[in-house]
Amino acid sequence: FAFPADEWPMLAEEAYHGLAGEVVNAMGPNTESDPVAILMEFLSRFGNLIGRGAHFEVEGDTHYLKINHVSVGETSKSRKGTAQGRVNKLMERVDSGWLYDCIETGLSSGEGLVNRVRDPVKKEKEDGNLTIVDPGIKDKRLLVEEPEFASPLTNMAREGNTLSMTLRNAWDDKTLRTLTRNSDLKSTRSHITVAGHVTRGELLKHLTESKLGGGIANRFLFLLVRRSKCLPFGGKRDVFGEDITERLKSAAEFGRRDRAIPFSEELEEEHGYGA
Repeated sequence: FAFPADEWPMLAEEAYHGLAGEVVNAMGPNTESDPVAILMEFLSRFGNLIGRGAHFEVEGDTHYLKINHVSVGETSKSRKGTAQGRVNKLMERVDSGWLYDCIETGLSSGEGLVNRVRDPVKKEKEDGNLTIVDPGIKDKRLLVEEPEFASPLTNMAREGNTLSMTLRNAWDDKTLRTLTRNSDLKSTRSHITVAGHVTRGELLKHLTESKLGGGIANRFLFLLVRRSKCLPFGGKRDVFGEDITERLKSAAEFGRRDRAIPFSEELEEEHGYGA
C-alpha cells in the first residue's frame, strides 16, 4: 500500500480550477489532509447544498450535481477526517442551515434512508377522503457522512438488506420506495450524497464481487489519500480572502437555478443548453 514518493498518483492541476481550487489552496498549508480529499469533500458538499438546480442531460437522463466518494487511506495517518472537518467549517459560513439540517451519518438500511427523505404519507379516512398522517420531509437534500464506510458495506451484504439498491436508485435519481407489510414509504425528487472514509484493507475485504456486480461501486469515486505533511501542532486556522464567503454564496445561488450545463460551447449552440 505504501507507494514510493515518485510513484504516488498525482491529480492534474486542472482539477483545482476556480473557487474549489482557491478553497484547496487556502486550506492546504494549514492541514495535514491530502489536497485530493479536501477538493472532493468540498465538491460533494457544495453539490449537495445546491440541490436539484444545475444539471447535466445525457440521452433521456438528468444528472444533478451529486458526487458519492470514498477516501481510501491508512487508519489515522491519512487524515481523512480532518479534511471533512475543515470543509464543514467553511460550509457553515456559506449555509449553516444546510450544515445542521441536511447532514447525517449511519447508513444501515434502504428503509431507513427512504424514511429520512420521505414524501408526505396520506391515509384514507372512513368517509373516503384522504388525510395527511405524516407531513414528510420538506428538504430532500441529504449528505451522509460515513467515517467507517466498511459498516454500510457490511450491511449491504446481509440477506434482505436493500441499502445497495436504494443507494443505486438515489444516485440514478429514481423514486425511492419501501414496500413492506408495515411500511409503504416513498421519496420523490431526493438529492442524496454519500461521503465515506475507509482503509484499503477494509475496502478489499468488504467490497466483494457481488457488490461490484450489483453496480454500487460504479456510483462512487474512490480516492487514494495520504497525509500531505507533518504538522505536530495540527496546523493553523484557515485564512480565506475577505470575499470568499460571499462568492461561494453567490455561486450556490447561481447553481440552484434549474438549468442544463453544456458539455462544450459547441453543444450549447447546437442544442440550446443553458438557456
